[in-house]
Amino acid sequence: MGWGRVLKGGAMASSILFIDVMLQDFATCKRLIGPFTPDMLCVGNLHVRNLDEHPCLGDAGDPLMLNDTVYGVATYGLGCGNDKYPSVYTNVWYHMDWIRAIMSRGSSQKIQYHLIRVWLLLLLYMCG
Repeated sequence: MGWGRVLKGGAMASSILFIDVMLQDFATCKRLIGPFTPDMLCVGNLHVRNLDEHPCLGDAGDPLMLNDTVYGVATYGLGCGNDKYPSVYTNVWYHMDWIRAIMSRGSSQKIQYHLIRVWLLLLLYMCG
């Protein structure tokens, strides 16, 4: 979900949008993206007609969720609505020990601050 552009070169979303995307297996991601590591996830509705939804410009940092669980953080896409290449997300599960370490440093009043900081650090790590 996110507030990015609704299509390549289009306007930014005026309200939060949700898209349905399929998680791709590691081998597919490595073949299509090239350098692909375990701290990454890739999703996309590859070669599926009428399901060319992807994160777009402005969606970096937005969550990849199933039910109430965040599995990834949008990092970059290989084109808005591109049905040949997946989009890349930071794998939250891979970084859970680090996230827990950051979260345990603060008191319960500071949890929200640390959570925002964790998201920003993950985004900077993947984009930096």
